[in-house]
Amino acid sequence: MLLTLTSITGIALKTEAFEKLTIATLDGTITMLPGHEPLISALKPGVMTVWFEGQKKDFAIGGGILETDGKDIKIIADMIEDGGHDLEEIAARKAKAMEQMKEYEQKGDPLSLEAYIELEQELLRDIAREQLAGK
Repeated sequence: MLLTLTSITGIALKTEAFEKLTIATLDGTITMLPGHEPLISALKPGVMTVWFEGQKKDFAIGGGILETDGKDIKIIADMIEDGGHDLEEIAARKAKAMEQMKEYEQKGDPLSLEAYIELEQELLRDIAREQLAGK
């Protein structure tokens, strides 16, 4: 079974030695094994764990889509990263985003709704990075 993980920056992983994966969907966390029944699901930011070629690897992912036809699994996410983040840097970015979101909520309209949503999405991606760094 071919597993392909793709983000805006390119292919993060492509392997036929896929054994299983655990990933957060909007409906909850699922585990997939080779031959999983066909499925299309929206993904939420979090940590995805993949077992392949006898090893286990964690990835921080942003929102995206998972699709399988029972033969191949394709995951397309706005972010797929495998670590290397500084927890202090992540905490500072999260604090800044939360402060800006709070200002938006309290004052009414210093940010557009689109900017607010982007801040919220970046906050969720940083939470996923933080979860990965804590593993």
